[in-house]
Amino acid sequence: QWAFFAVCYPMVALPWASLGPLFLVTMLNVEVSCAWASVIAVSLFDQSKATTVAIIFMCFVMCAAGYFVDLMQLPSPLPVVRFSSYWYYSMGLWVALAIPQEDRAGLSAALRRYSFSRWSWEGQPWLDAIVLLTMAISLRLVAYLILRHSKQLKFS
Repeated sequence: QWAFFAVCYPMVALPWASLGPLFLVTMLNVEVSCAWASVIAVSLFDQSKATTVAIIFMCFVMCAAGYFVDLMQLPSPLPVVRFSSYWYYSMGLWVALAIPQEDRAGLSAALRRYSFSRWSWEGQPWLDAIVLLTMAISLRLVAYLILRHSKQLKFS
């Protein structure tokens, strides 16, 4: 992870002061992804099915987060789906940390087209971080419970 981040970070000219926080957000995003992967894997116990479900789930997560479209343009209650996606919160953190405060005025109109969390943008990044941490912990617990009560594995 560090190597990828070290190579890509300077290429996009992000502020060096944000390097640490952005890396932590990336790691938090990876942790939630791994937690979801664990839930999928222990639920199915079949590599080909788990791979298919994981791909479909990742597409759902990115679409639900507003990665491709602004979900706020959809009829009610469909925009509520965005709250189920961890990318919604990760992208909010990323944008708020990557764009310095003094550069945000000119970007507000452009960023309105995307439906990511506004908590970080409005000065409350800890709310996005808490949601992501809660997701990671909850999903790890769910994976453990599924594994613990699975009929395919016997624990002594």
